[in-house]
Formats: sequence, structure tokens, C-alpha cells
Amino acid sequence: MENDNNSIRRLFEPKKLQAQQVFAAAVASMLALHLFEPGIQILENPWNWFGAVPAAAGLLLNMWAIGALEIHQTTSGLGVNTWADRMFKHYRTTDRSISDITTLVTAGPYKYSRHPMYLGMVLAVLGLGILLGSAIPIFVVVVFPLILDQRYIGTEEATLEEMFGEAFQNYTKRVRRWI
Repeated sequence: MENDNNSIRRLFEPKKLQAQQVFAAAVASMLALHLFEPGIQILENPWNWFGAVPAAAGLLLNMWAIGALEIHQTTSGLGVNTWADRMFKHYRTTDRSISDITTLVTAGPYKYSRHPMYLGMVLAVLGLGILLGSAIPIFVVVVFPLILDQRYIGTEEATLEEMFGEAFQNYTKRVRRWI
């Protein structure tokens, strides 16, 4: 049994499976659950369309985080992710591998959230859950941020603290983890 738990744990290690892949799996899981085992319909048409707001916000947040959008153009989650990535490029560092980071970025969306790309993904998943309106896919909405928090954010923050020391500690005092 211990070997099985270690195998499952390794699957979710940041080095083995990137957060973007977990995001894609979450979206695919929600769609599959909605199609094949939706459970009861919690939100009926037209109320479920309100899910477009957090979904769009999440996508725009991601775009803002990677720099594809300026802040005044950002109104959703993927936008923030894009903005954050752009900040990485501006400071000549990367978000692809924590070991490749050369600069602690605290501007742009990172002024408001230490993890705007993850926040954008969570908003997009939340919005999709509302759009689908069925009960069973909501499970993914609850589990997805927990996976990000436990398997990615904790590891990344420990590494950033080791790399940047007091600068990162001061940053964590000024800026919240999520929002």
C-alpha cells in the first residue's frame, strides 16, 4: 500500500506534472463528468451563464501574468496569467522552472497575488463549474485549488525563500498567497 501512495504522490510532484497539465486535466474532467455523470442540475439557464465572468477573469488574469495584456485590458483570469508571464520576460527571468528563476518579480499582477497564474486557473475552473451548472463537476472546483496549494505553491514558496531570503519574506508580508 505504501508503494501505491508513493506512486500517486510522485504523479503530482511539480517536476513530474506541470500545473498547466493539471489545469487541462481539471477542465477535461469537468467536461467529461458533466457529459457522462452530471448529477443534479444546480444552476439552470440563464443563471449558469454568470460563470462566464470568473472563467473570463481567470483566463485574462493568466494572460496578464504572462504579459500578453496590459493591466487596463485585463478583465479575467487567463489575462492575469499572461500578465505574470510578461513580467517574467520583462525582468529576464522565467516561470517555466523554479530553478531557472533569477529575479523575484513583485510588480504587475504579483503586486496583488503571489500566484496570479494559479489564481487565474482557479477562476477559470470555477467559472466553468458555474457554466456547466451540474453538481458532480463541482468536485473538481473544490479539489483543483487544493492540489495547486499542496503540490505546487508550498514547494515553490520554499524554494523562493531559499533563493531570495529576506526579500521573499518581506514580499510574503506585503502580498497574500492568493488574493
